[in-house]
Amino acid sequence: MSVEIPKRYIEDAIAKYKSDLKGRIKKKKPVHHKHLITISRQEGSGGRIIAEKLAQKLNISLWNKEILEVIADQSGWGYQAQMFEALDESAQNIIDTFVSDFLGKAAKDSYFHLLPKAIYVIAQNSAVILGRGAHLILPEAFSVHIKASFNNRLQNMIKYENMDTEAARTKLLKKDRERENFAREFGRKLCIQDRPYNFDLVISTNRYSIDDAVSIILHAYELYRNKALN
Repeated sequence: MSVEIPKRYIEDAIAKYKSDLKGRIKKKKPVHHKHLITISRQEGSGGRIIAEKLAQKLNISLWNKEILEVIADQSGWGYQAQMFEALDESAQNIIDTFVSDFLGKAAKDSYFHLLPKAIYVIAQNSAVILGRGAHLILPEAFSVHIKASFNNRLQNMIKYENMDTEAARTKLLKKDRERENFAREFGRKLCIQDRPYNFDLVISTNRYSIDDAVSIILHAYELYRNKALN
């Protein structure tokens, strides 16, 4: 993997995970008090900012795709092991069973084996999970997809990343191809097709501002939770 992310960000995220998990177990909070939202996005659609704002509003951890990639990579196995070992034995057994059911005889040290395991471990706590196909393996989570037209995404890249038009266009096309290839391969491993109907909510930032999108998601999520709890 070629992801570069400061080591302290990963260690801070894992430390918070372990602290939150310890606090939940100590207080014996029921499972239905857990918040779990997955955010899928098109590059340049504002999905990352929306995910950050959602996590802030709900006061829960945000796990972005860069951190997920690190802890699913061989070099990040130590991080994943720390998180896994913080769980009780029954939770560990359930996660091992889920991953085995999904991936069958896939090598246990492969990226496509370690990624679902990382996501399952993270999902033991409240979390907003950005990207890496989390919506495909967490059907109980509230799943959101953020999209926008190519032109709007292009303008966002030019404005917010200080890129010229051609560089922004090249990056967008590359990211779109990478996401499509990843979704196809990951879905194939899980025997799940990545389709729009896999999401509980799809929002176009052509029509809504970032803050409006956050408000819509929070409202829809509240309706979702109320229905699930009744």
